[in-house]
Amino acid sequence: MKSFSAHGYGFKIHGYALAAVLALSATSILGKGLEGKIGDVISDGQWRLQVMSVETVDSYAMKTDAEPYEYKDLTNFDLTKRIFTPKTGSNLVVFQCRVTNAQKSPKRLWVAVSDNANVRTALTYVGGISHTPIGYDFEGGPVQTKPLQPGETISFAVIFTVPQGVQLKGLLFTLAANGQREQSKDVRISLADTASEVK
Repeated sequence: MKSFSAHGYGFKIHGYALAAVLALSATSILGKGLEGKIGDVISDGQWRLQVMSVETVDSYAMKTDAEPYEYKDLTNFDLTKRIFTPKTGSNLVVFQCRVTNAQKSPKRLWVAVSDNANVRTALTYVGGISHTPIGYDFEGGPVQTKPLQPGETISFAVIFTVPQGVQLKGLLFTLAANGQREQSKDVRISLADTASEVK
């Protein structure tokens, strides 16, 4: 299992943590094209997103009763044990994320892949190809979160399947509220520093 994470903003490589500048992990990026990297806190004025880590795994057990998206081409899903395992020639890629409601009223984070006019979340890799998530591990997935109160934060995993041997390029994550889907905004998380670790 290979991983990259933001605990004090460090790399995890072969079990060793490489320290980086601690202050960067708390940086809030606003008005810079909504771009960042693992560990950055990125705000569009309505939501705050922090992608904490990314890793390839041999399997992933869902921790909630969220349902998967279409997954059968590249992944198996045990309906009883609720475990994803990749098919031969594929990898599971899991992002650990935090999203905070920065608005003044309760909102649901809207993530429905079927709403492709407003939700564009995808994992991209070198060559210009992208994959949509096969699952969001939170109550209400794969459509929307529970209502989040002003200032409330939810932590969850986003699961993807990609072919083995690809070099990951970036994560595109759409921030949208149910009822305000047309105001959705995209955050781009660069994986340039992690590509060799999760391919």
